[in-house]
Amino acid sequence: MNFSPRSAMLLALSLAAGVVLIALAVRQLRRGRSLRAGVAVVLAALLLLSGAALQKNRVTQGPLTWDGVAATIWPKPIAAPSAKPLTKKEGKADGILSDTGEGWIAPKLAKAWGKAPNPEYKADLKEFHPEGAGTTGTYFTTTWKGPQSGLKMDVIVWAPKGWQKLHGLGVIEMLHGYPGGISGVPAAMKFDQQMTDYIAKNLIQPSVIVLPLLRPDGAPTRAFDFPGEPKVGTWAARDIPAMIANNFPVSRAKDMWTLAGVSEGGYTAPALAVLARDTFGAAVSLSGTNNAEYGPLAQAPEDVQAQMALTSLLSKAPDLAVYAYSGGAEPKSNKLLTQLAAMAKRPGVTTLFRDAGRGHGWDTWKHAFPGVMKWVGSVQKNKAKTEVAAVAKPPAKSAPVAAEEKNMHGIYAVTGAASALALALFGWRVWIWRRRSAADDGVAARRGVPVGRHGSETVNKASNENGGSSMAAEPARVGIGAKVARFIGWDMLATVLVVAAVFVWLVLALNLWGQWLRSEEDILGLLIQLGLPYDG
Repeated sequence: MNFSPRSAMLLALSLAAGVVLIALAVRQLRRGRSLRAGVAVVLAALLLLSGAALQKNRVTQGPLTWDGVAATIWPKPIAAPSAKPLTKKEGKADGILSDTGEGWIAPKLAKAWGKAPNPEYKADLKEFHPEGAGTTGTYFTTTWKGPQSGLKMDVIVWAPKGWQKLHGLGVIEMLHGYPGGISGVPAAMKFDQQMTDYIAKNLIQPSVIVLPLLRPDGAPTRAFDFPGEPKVGTWAARDIPAMIANNFPVSRAKDMWTLAGVSEGGYTAPALAVLARDTFGAAVSLSGTNNAEYGPLAQAPEDVQAQMALTSLLSKAPDLAVYAYSGGAEPKSNKLLTQLAAMAKRPGVTTLFRDAGRGHGWDTWKHAFPGVMKWVGSVQKNKAKTEVAAVAKPPAKSAPVAAEEKNMHGIYAVTGAASALALALFGWRVWIWRRRSAADDGVAARRGVPVGRHGSETVNKASNENGGSSMAAEPARVGIGAKVARFIGWDMLATVLVVAAVFVWLVLALNLWGQWLRSEEDILGLLIQLGLPYDG
């Protein structure tokens, strides 16, 4: 049995237990036990919330281990970034933006980039078959320590069939988002089957796909070097390319190297490609944003964030080919496309594509993958052209943060009003059953029947044994249909609405901690991540 954080069995058990607790809450309510009914309501909401988290995890390929879940809920504190000016020698090095005054990655490629093999960059690559992935080509996995970064993390590599006899392979390094990892990506993207087909049709040069992990300590995804932080930028932009170059017959030409990313990786991939433009000739952003959303950079001063915005960085790398994609129902990614459209006249290729009716998740990115790979193939063949027709009519200007917060205030107000009505209905049912229990207790007292701690239930039993009747006594014969109808009547409606209210307030309480939802569009994005069909 599989009880991982994306297990279908665990999801089914969570939802089933939530439904059982709702039924138990109704039963306790009808017996006049309002406290027990309330406890059952809260537990039901918590179980259903857990089920929603599991479903989101399954759709978005979130943390795939319980340690990853724990790190997401209780992340390690992240040190605030501090500026450390480069030396004049470092400032002139390839791959570093000297005018930023920040050492975001190691300034130079390792000596391993040369044609001579370097033992430090040989990795123990083991063939394996990812669960749920295709079987074309060869998958490799390794846990490898980068000499420059000092980080030891997992890496997955896919190579086309017969790669050993090929030379000048292209490289597509793909960065994951947050929360997330790499183990579920091959199954989610099914890229091996598509790549084999594109290579056979000569739409793309034979290429390897590299998936490096970017979370050395379980903290939010980040891909830059910060003082006191793991050197994730050097790991992704220096160590990984050198390791691939020492283990596979790849090309050293920049046009054959692409750095791609999804979600938070959709920001970090183009940013890193600019910083390491001595290695990468192309960058792909799938559902990315103009600025970092997580990690130290998201907490940096505004002037630092402005320096590291994609619109700022890309202006300093005019020859870098860029492909940016938005699923349509992604406000922040739509805004990035609009911002990049204004830069379409830059010398490098800028291709923008805004899809229709798609949200934020692996289903969307798998759908986008064919177009991305055809574009990468055109870059490899120096045939890529700038295309921005998909965003010729940019979406309306995004509302300021204050307006978004006002929108959330409206959501809180509507939720509060709906919750008050649900509580009023539930309170009315509690009052009805307590009134019946009190009336039965009064009847019992007049007849000399002892009243037990179960209230009207004891009275009913005693009254029936004595041949009497009770206000709460039911007819001797009640059909199953009538019992079900009574059970799913007002009491079930009141209980379900209260559970829904508790569920929503738990989500909003978590939002105060995580700040994931700041507008109605963010809520739509969350629903899409839960698997809600969206047709635009």
